[in-house]
Amino acid sequence: MSLDIHAECPTCGHRIGDQNITHNLVPLWKHLGIYEALYKSDGFCVEQVLPILREGLAKAKAEGVKALSRFDSTNGWGLAEHALPWLAKLVEAWAEAPVKAKVRVSG
Repeated sequence: MSLDIHAECPTCGHRIGDQNITHNLVPLWKHLGIYEALYKSDGFCVEQVLPILREGLAKAKAEGVKALSRFDSTNGWGLAEHALPWLAKLVEAWAEAPVKAKVRVSG
């Protein structure tokens, strides 16, 4: 199972930052303080969620991949070394999205 998340343009319905990642990263997302923003934000506007994701990304960068690897899944599906670039890509895409774009979450 995995998290599917994207923003939806309010004018054309285009999917922005369409991303998918394993649920095995939930402990890492909780540590970074972004679990709710990723899993419980369906229907919110990007402008409400993006600041939280930015804070989590800043925390992740400050701690570093090596320190965050303590949250790595034991089965190898869900590693900090993959999660941080994934999060950075989502933040980058949503930074360019209309602020009223709606977050869509499934999974």
